[in-house]
Amino acid sequence: MKFSSFIWLLFVIGLYCLNYYVLKISLIPFTGIVLGILIILIIIVNVIVKFRKRKQDEKQGITDNTDFIFPKEVAKKMKEINIATQYEASILSMSFLIIGALLFVIYTVFFTTYYWLMKVFICFNSVCAIILMTSTLITTYQQFVAHKESTNMMNLLSTNSIPGITERLTLINN
Repeated sequence: MKFSSFIWLLFVIGLYCLNYYVLKISLIPFTGIVLGILIILIIIVNVIVKFRKRKQDEKQGITDNTDFIFPKEVAKKMKEINIATQYEASILSMSFLIIGALLFVIYTVFFTTYYWLMKVFICFNSVCAIILMTSTLITTYQQFVAHKESTNMMNLLSTNSIPGITERLTLINN
């Protein structure tokens, strides 16, 4: 086995030793922190490796970069998902996030015992997040509508269901 396989284990042991002797954080929250750090590091390392591989592929003349930073199997499965379904899921999840953020603001203002300054900070950040999510929701909806309209138009053009379309297209091409 390579030494690099044990680097993650040494990193985790080092973090727990640091916690035991210096930080003195409770074990369960610290485990969550360690797992979060590990996930972030694994993602960063995978992205760096993917970009290095992409540069090597470009030097060799291979230009298939459709999998971006995902493993080939995951990218293949992601390509199979219908884009309309993806838009609908994105719109639905963004709507629920907005509702949750609104409920969080109401709960924070009326039912918590925070100081007023903390309530102002939480509410301001939540309202800004709601504005951002609403903007993203509107953009996603507009993309969804445009996708549906273009799909319908392509279906009409492919079946020649529009009266006189073949004559118009021949006039344009000539």
